[in-house]
Amino acid sequence: MFSKLPTTTVTLLFASASLASPITTTLKVWPTGTATCGSVDYEVADVRAAVEAGVENIPSPIGSNDYPHAFNNREALDLECSSSMLSFPILSSGSVYSGGAPGADRVVFQEDGTYCGMITHTGAGGNSFLLCEND
Repeated sequence: MFSKLPTTTVTLLFASASLASPITTTLKVWPTGTATCGSVDYEVADVRAAVEAGVENIPSPIGSNDYPHAFNNREALDLECSSSMLSFPILSSGSVYSGGAPGADRVVFQEDGTYCGMITHTGAGGNSFLLCEND
């Protein structure tokens, strides 16, 4: 099955009068090593570049499918973000997507550049997605 990357847990302390109350939140970290979509391995630098390109293209989406576009997670994949997600192609060639055929793989992120995970059409039925490994 797919393995999940470690997440970083941050504990914040808020003082109220004489009471300190910890609030814990979990933050998604970038992949460590390589993330694998189907048989394609992506280095962290490639993942970051795809997310950055996706964020840069939010005002003026590119390609015939207007990337980045909303990712609604119809497959209920276990991504680190739960709402307002976008997807943008990540190419097996190592190039940053600039239009044309998007390939099978995508980075998923939020508008502020928060990385949510990676998905692929490889091995999924129809136009569905699966999680990439070590995303």
